[in-house]
Amino acid sequence: MKTKPTFTNAGWDFTKVWFMYPSINNAYPSLIGVTPLNAVCAFISPPTNVRNTSATLNGNVCPADTSTSVKFLFGTTSGVYSDSINASPNILSGGTETPVSANINGLTASTTYYYRISCTTATSYYVSDETSFTTTMAFNTSNAGNHSTLMELMIMSRCRPFYGTTIFPTAPLLL
Repeated sequence: MKTKPTFTNAGWDFTKVWFMYPSINNAYPSLIGVTPLNAVCAFISPPTNVRNTSATLNGNVCPADTSTSVKFLFGTTSGVYSDSINASPNILSGGTETPVSANINGLTASTTYYYRISCTTATSYYVSDETSFTTTMAFNTSNAGNHSTLMELMIMSRCRPFYGTTIFPTAPLLL
């Protein structure tokens, strides 16, 4: 009776609604995000430094006076987290809400990623709500010649007016 397939075969959703952990609720399913008073809690924050292959994930965790291991779970499908990375700081304790973050690399350009915070203690497991971000488009430098930055390319190509409004100078800038 205490096996996940018993419940998933009955239609229980273990990606967004339920979780099972050996030391919680006698290993029976528990609702994700439902915690008793004075329990661990986590709040997701918007990502920062989003680039074409990297981003910084952010959030806050309240460890509720117990040693809490913190990770970010992420993936390209909502509710399915194929990857994880330890948060910094990774182990929290005490009753103070603490900011956590993690730098992730090796992402795919122009791709939407979903993430949440996962907190584990000796007796409980908690995950935050999910949020998402989209990585930026990759800049193709294959035809850039000896010019390595977008600004150099724009200056050298003498950008022209766009729909009657000059966005960049029409003559080269002297740097």
